[in-house]
Amino acid sequence: LADLKGKSEVLVRAGDYGYANFDVLTGVEGKHFNTLISFSTFHTKGNEYLSYDNSGRKDSLGNLLKFKVGNKRTSQYFWTKLEGKNKLNGVSLNYHFQSLKFQTGHGFAGFIPDIGEYNSITRNLFVLKYVSPTSSRHLKQEYVLKYNFTLLDWNIRFFPNGAFGNSLPAGATEIIKTPIHEGFALTQWTYICENNVTLLGGLEQSVTYIDREIEHTGNINPATFTPFDPQNGFHDLGSIIEPVKKHPINNTGIYGEFSSGKLLGNKLTATAGARYDIQYYHYKDLATQEVRSRNLAAWSPQIALVYNLQENLVLKAVYGSAFRAPAYTEAFVTNSFFPSADIGNLKPENITTIELLAAWTIYKNIKWRTTLFHSKFNNK
Repeated sequence: LADLKGKSEVLVRAGDYGYANFDVLTGVEGKHFNTLISFSTFHTKGNEYLSYDNSGRKDSLGNLLKFKVGNKRTSQYFWTKLEGKNKLNGVSLNYHFQSLKFQTGHGFAGFIPDIGEYNSITRNLFVLKYVSPTSSRHLKQEYVLKYNFTLLDWNIRFFPNGAFGNSLPAGATEIIKTPIHEGFALTQWTYICENNVTLLGGLEQSVTYIDREIEHTGNINPATFTPFDPQNGFHDLGSIIEPVKKHPINNTGIYGEFSSGKLLGNKLTATAGARYDIQYYHYKDLATQEVRSRNLAAWSPQIALVYNLQENLVLKAVYGSAFRAPAYTEAFVTNSFFPSADIGNLKPENITTIELLAAWTIYKNIKWRTTLFHSKFNNK
C-alpha cells in the first residue's frame, strides 16, 4: 500500500495472437485496516496452428489430415486484502477469485477436438492469517486458515466423429461439472536464539471433500467403449470420484528445522530438518462395496552444509528426501475416459537427492555456478 502513495495503477497491454491484458490496483487506508484491491482480465488466442494428431484421419487420397490446434485462454482474476493495524497488527484476510477458460490443444488423448470445447475452472479462495509482530524479538508465530471452493466445468472431446474405424460415429464427449471443497490450516513457530541459531516447527492439516457432481454425462460408455444408444445420446456416467464421494481426504504434516546461524563460525552454516506426512481416508471398494481405510505415511529428512571458502566462493552440500501422496485426480477417478487407479495398491511417490554446488562470483555481475546432483525416484 505504501508503494501506491495514495494512487491507483492501471496497466493495459495488447499484442499479437489476440493477446489483451487489463490490470487495476488500488488501495485505501483505514483506521483499523488497510485495504488493497486488484483486478485483472486476460485473453489470448494462443498459438493456433495446423497439426497432425493420433486419430489417423485421412483425406480421399489417403493422406493424413492436419487440424487446427485450439489454444484460446481467457482469465478473470480479482483479489482483495485487508491488513490489520494497531491492535490488529499482524492479522490479514485475503480473498481471491479466478475464472479460467481454456482449450485443450491436441486434446486430452492426443486427438485434436473436431467440435468446439468449453472447459473452465472457477476458484474462490479465502485466507485468514496472523503473523506475530516483529517486536517479538525471539519468538515468531504464524497461523493460517484457508478455504478454497473450486468448480470444474469441463466439456471434453476425447475422440472425433468416426474414430476407430467408425466404431464411435459421433465421437466421444464427456461433461464434468463438479464442486470441490478444500480446507487448510497451519501453525508455525520460529525461535531465534543466540548466535542467530534458529529453531522452527510447525503443523499442517488439509482436507479435500467432494460430496456430489452437478453433472457427469457422456455419449459413450467408458466401460464398454461403445455408444449408449444408436442415437448417441448423453447418459449419466455415475460419480467420477465414486470411491471417496462424501469421504474426506485428509493430509497431516509435522515438521521441524534447525539452523546453526553463527554457532559454527562465520564460514560454516548447517541446516537440518525433518518432516512427517500422512494421508488418510476412507473409501468404498467398488468390487465389494465395503468401506475401507487407507494410510500413506513417510518421513522426509534433509541436511545442508554451506561453507564460505572465500568471500566470492561458496560451497554447498545437500542431502534430502521428499514425499508426495497421490492427488485425488490420480487415485480416485472412476466412470470416466480419464485413467483409473488401483487405490488399494497405489503407493506414494518419493525422491532422494544428493547435491553438490559451487558458486563463484568472478566479478560483480559475472557469476559461475556448478551443480552436481543424483536423484532417485520411487513409485513415480
